Amino acid sequence: MKQEFKRSPLLPIMLLIPALLFGFSSLLQFSMGSPVAFLTFIASILFLVNSIWSFSTPLVRLENNTLFFKEALLKQKMIDLANILSVDIINSKTLDLHMKNNTNTKIRLNSMPINDREIFIKYISEMVASLNS
Repeated sequence: MKQEFKRSPLLPIMLLIPALLFGFSSLLQFSMGSPVAFLTFIASILFLVNSIWSFSTPLVRLENNTLFFKEALLKQKMIDLANILSVDIINSKTLDLHMKNNTNTKIRLNSMPINDREIFIKYISEMVASLNS
């Protein structure tokens, strides 16, 4: 069973705006012969890559009783659902997962659309309850 929960499209758009601004300013700086032009060009590429990645990669993926949570380009949490004792809903945007090894893991759902967020919270609560019973 594989289920994916996408990000809100607001984050990729917010990352695309500085990519375009840095790209345009690097073109102007290249035409003037500025030594900073290469740095602004690199910054525009980094913003563009991050925008494309955040648009194409789901925020949460459930696969074979494993939860993959991809917050950022280089930051990913992998949680086995069998190791979760309980799920606490701190607010509508944050989950607190209590693990069997006495640790807590917070999952921030800020960048998930509201409808998907509610479905995900209900789904993960039901999965943990069924695995622990």
